[in-house]
Amino acid sequence: MAATGDQAVPPKPPVLPDAPTIGVDLGDLDELYPDIDGLHADGEVLALPEARTVDLLRTRLRGCTLDVPADCAVETRDAVLDGLDLVGRRIAGLVRTHLVRCRLSGTDLADASLEDVTFEDCALDMSSWRMARVRRVAVVGGRIDALDLTGATLTDLSFSAVTMEGVVLDGTRCERVDLTAADLTPVTAVATLAGATISAAQAVALAARMARALGVRVQGPGFPPSD
Repeated sequence: MAATGDQAVPPKPPVLPDAPTIGVDLGDLDELYPDIDGLHADGEVLALPEARTVDLLRTRLRGCTLDVPADCAVETRDAVLDGLDLVGRRIAGLVRTHLVRCRLSGTDLADASLEDVTFEDCALDMSSWRMARVRRVAVVGGRIDALDLTGATLTDLSFSAVTMEGVVLDGTRCERVDLTAADLTPVTAVATLAGATISAAQAVALAARMARALGVRVQGPGFPPSD
């Protein structure tokens, strides 16, 4: 789907196998760099104690436990993850991935590539997306508190029905980014909002800061003194 004006392009869905694997012998996988391909699993423990990276390919996991070392990097491509606990995990990349009711608090997505990703009813508190490359990503429902987007490149990113506070946008590049549901109170470098869509109420709240960015002094009731 092509972009239409300022409207964000929605993510493409994951491509899953017609005949998925129901079980997998983890002992047959590479100990350090395992690839889990085509697995559909419910409530299983995927124990990979030596893994340095783990790739989830064409995989659907519901209520599973990913038991890997704390410094193991996770990558997904064509995956549906439902109810996984990924708190504090390093996520190196997400491509055509749908995450539902996942716990992602404190996740490290710095320098990661996120392409065609949907976060549905997920917790993204204290997550770092610094310098990430984000393209066709939708955040639907859930909550976001203290999301760090410093230096990230955001293209076709949308937020809907999400509780959102404390978003850091310093040095962020935006193209077709819908921030109408975001709390933009912490934003001081308003130039970083170029390319984003905000609501009329947000524009009014940011008016004094926008004026200062243009070198315009604003005086009068309801406006803080210009520096």
